[in-house]
Amino acid sequence: MKNSFKQLFRTPVKLFLCAVTVMGSTALCVLGLLLWQQANSQIRSLEESFTTIATVEQTPNTTKLSSVWDAALGAYTHSSTPVYDSILSVDCLENVEFPFLDGPEKRPYYGAYLPSGLTTTATRQATANYYIVEFTPLETCVPSQPVRVDVVRVLFGNQNGDSLWFCDHFSENPPTLEKGKTYIACMQYWGNTHGEAISTTVEFVPLLCPYTTQYDSNGNKVESSVIPDRDTLWEEVTEGFYETGRGQYWLNLAESLQGLDSTIPVLPTDSLSLLPSFHEGKASLVEGEITEEQFQEGAGVCLVTEEFARVNNLSVGDSLSLSLYFANYNTPASQLFGYSSGALDFSLLNSEGQVYSTFFEKEYTIAGIYRYSPDGSETVQLGASEMSRDMVIVPAKSITVSDENNIADYGPMSATTTSFQIGNGSIAACEAALASLPQSRFLTVTFDDNGYTQIMDSVSQARSVAVILCGMGILCLLLVLCLLLYFFVVKQAKRVAIERALGRSKSQCRCSILSGLVVVVTASAILGGAVSLWAAGAIVDVAALSENEESFSIQYSVGTEALGDELLAPQAEASDGVYPLAVGTAVVVFAITMAFGNLLLHHSFQKEPMTLLNSRE
Repeated sequence: MKNSFKQLFRTPVKLFLCAVTVMGSTALCVLGLLLWQQANSQIRSLEESFTTIATVEQTPNTTKLSSVWDAALGAYTHSSTPVYDSILSVDCLENVEFPFLDGPEKRPYYGAYLPSGLTTTATRQATANYYIVEFTPLETCVPSQPVRVDVVRVLFGNQNGDSLWFCDHFSENPPTLEKGKTYIACMQYWGNTHGEAISTTVEFVPLLCPYTTQYDSNGNKVESSVIPDRDTLWEEVTEGFYETGRGQYWLNLAESLQGLDSTIPVLPTDSLSLLPSFHEGKASLVEGEITEEQFQEGAGVCLVTEEFARVNNLSVGDSLSLSLYFANYNTPASQLFGYSSGALDFSLLNSEGQVYSTFFEKEYTIAGIYRYSPDGSETVQLGASEMSRDMVIVPAKSITVSDENNIADYGPMSATTTSFQIGNGSIAACEAALASLPQSRFLTVTFDDNGYTQIMDSVSQARSVAVILCGMGILCLLLVLCLLLYFFVVKQAKRVAIERALGRSKSQCRCSILSGLVVVVTASAILGGAVSLWAAGAIVDVAALSENEESFSIQYSVGTEALGDELLAPQAEASDGVYPLAVGTAVVVFAITMAFGNLLLHHSFQKEPMTLLNSRE
């Protein structure tokens, strides 16, 4: 071996350059392999951490100008409302030849009576300002401006005082109120907008009356022969009024509002992944869970909000009995059960003028508790989210009875009610498949992958760079090994012949030629691995520094709390993964050098020493 090193160091510059080249090539190869491995690990992490959903909205065929009289302005105010020639069923999406992971589903929400002993504040914003009151005017008048009336009886609400200011604010030509007669109306109080001429700060405006918005399961309005449309918002109470149909309907209206005070919304779904708020990370489980198997099996389990569980002292494993009595296929629950306000824009009376009766009762087991953190617009704007105050989430398949006779409202698909889930990275294919639908021009489909596409593009580019680095490293390494073998094995043919002529065995010749070369090459490969170890550590440091400066947002990704760590985990493991790669590369370099060195020497051994001595280099 000593002689081998002596021979190598006779050309120190050539040896140094080759050794440095081996070291650099090894470092490049190991680093490329490491980055490649890291990119593949990140891709697997992305596939597990991200989901892609789409929300669907039916676009109106046209808009209609609606006019409403404003008594304070003495003029009509105008607004546009959408007009649909027909309501498209979510079933039309099932005709698409595309492999949906979940859905498509159009979610109704159900109103459920709470069992006694539990409390809710879900509808306090919607019913707090409603009053069903019998009243009599102090004098004959037309209530086109606020007029003073005496309260005779309160059927619903917490109206204090013996009198109030009544104004039929939205009727251009309201009927006359006659002194001595009694009338009934369902009112809300508003701030007075009629100016200082009216000596009151609030006015009571009739907004509700007994009417129905019942639909059948096909989305057709159920006509009623007993309840007229909302053509009059107040009427006279005559003797025996509550023994008549109209009087009974007013009592039913009061009963429906009273029942609404102890009602919570129930949202059926086939997967939490289909709910935009869970997908975006605004809603998340804080305790327990519902598994996908339980959703598919229709298990009798549910999720409740953190606030509802705290107020009612409920925990995972407790039972919650739900009595469903109406279904809304039009607006999301946040329209009625809002966080800062609520609007009852449909009727809780059926086409017979009766309060909807319970159509399904079941005792659910609380499987989990979730927290919902709405953003500013969802707190203020009605119907901005599919989530609402005190909402209970249940597997859709757990509701085993049809709601066809209890549909209180029905409308087109919207972003808060209709969604489906697809595989990550398949948005373009899904868009192409949806474009083939005849109804596609009436549908607006919005995809959300939480930034998966941008992140995946970045990681894929990094993987491509890693492959190029690795390929260049391997190519350079093989090239320099060939040069080393050429200079220090092939070019040493005469030396081999001399040593053999002096009586050395083939094994001794191999040791003389290869031992020093193998040591230098292996040592260079190990140093190259050390360089790659340093580079890997630098990559981890840079990744940690740039985590707070990402060009993409993972703020609303599923599992936001852990997602950043999951994406950085492959980088954090870089320093661990480099050791086996560096050692493995050094072993491969050693093996290649030994194998091809012995092969070349074997070729020299096949020739006579005199032939080698007489050959031209």
